[in-house]
Amino acid sequence: HSVRLRFSIKSEIKLSELSLALEKANETSILWNDVKVGAEICGWFTDKSINKVKLPELKKGFNTMILEFPITPVKTIEWCYLLGEFGVSLAGKEAAIINMPEALSFGDCTVQGLPFYAGNIDYLISTQLDAGSYILEIPQFRNPLLSLSVDNGQPVRVAYAPYQTRFEIEKPGNHT
Repeated sequence: HSVRLRFSIKSEIKLSELSLALEKANETSILWNDVKVGAEICGWFTDKSINKVKLPELKKGFNTMILEFPITPVKTIEWCYLLGEFGVSLAGKEAAIINMPEALSFGDCTVQGLPFYAGNIDYLISTQLDAGSYILEIPQFRNPLLSLSVDNGQPVRVAYAPYQTRFEIEKPGNHT
């Protein structure tokens, strides 16, 4: 037996770099906007058993993806992930691919155009500092781990209350 899944993907942008992450890519037939996609594996996503397959261009408007694969008591339906440099706009049950946010504020990225993002985020902050000792405190921190790196130095981990870390600045000037 086999299963056929049909996805309708709304996009407000065109995007040429796009991939699909799924298990057993070599056993899956992929149809993207009525074009058969070869299951040539181009890496993996979060786990080496989740293969990445390059997809043709995402067009503005509606895109259709059909996946067909064998199913047995041992082979079940698994999650798949559309990957690329894009954001997502959510309005109730309606979703659309949008441009990647240019910048993120501190806090919940799921309400800033990345509702499904679950990876790491690097915040780059430039500021003028005098030479001396500093303490950075992150009182509203609510994630498993935060690390601070000054001017690409060795990262210092911050994981427990009071969510503070000390760092030294040797020379005055602009620091990241």
